[in-house]
Amino acid sequence: MWEKALPIAELSQQGSRCWSHVKGRIGIFRTELGLHALSNTCPHYEAELHAGEIRNNQVLCPWHRWRFDLKTGHCATGPHFDIKVYPIKEEEGYIWIDVAAGSKVPRDPSTTPGGETDNQGLGTCL
Repeated sequence: MWEKALPIAELSQQGSRCWSHVKGRIGIFRTELGLHALSNTCPHYEAELHAGEIRNNQVLCPWHRWRFDLKTGHCATGPHFDIKVYPIKEEEGYIWIDVAAGSKVPRDPSTTPGGETDNQGLGTCL
C-alpha cells in the first residue's frame, strides 16, 4: 500500500531525508538517477544512512563508511548485511513509498558484492 512520505518540495534537489514510519525508519534519497528508498539503519552499528555521503549511486554509512547500493540495498561488505529497498514514486506533489512491498533484492551469484567508489561523489546528504 502506497503511503504519503513527504512533500516533493522537501527533497526537490539532490540529497536525503529520513521518514519515520510505524514499521521503522526509511531513508529517502534523490540523486541524478532519481528517487530511492531503503532502510535507514546501517546493520553494523545502526547509524542513520540518510546522513551519509552519496557516491556512484551508493550511500556510505556516516560512521564506518560501509557502502549500500541505493537501487538494490546490497552492501559492499557482504550479502548478509544487505538492507531492504522500497518502491518509491512522485505523485500529486508528494513522495510516496510502498512500505508493504519493502524487501531485500536477491543478488546475482555471478557478480561480486558492492562496487568501487571514486572521489567524485554527489556530495554530502543534508
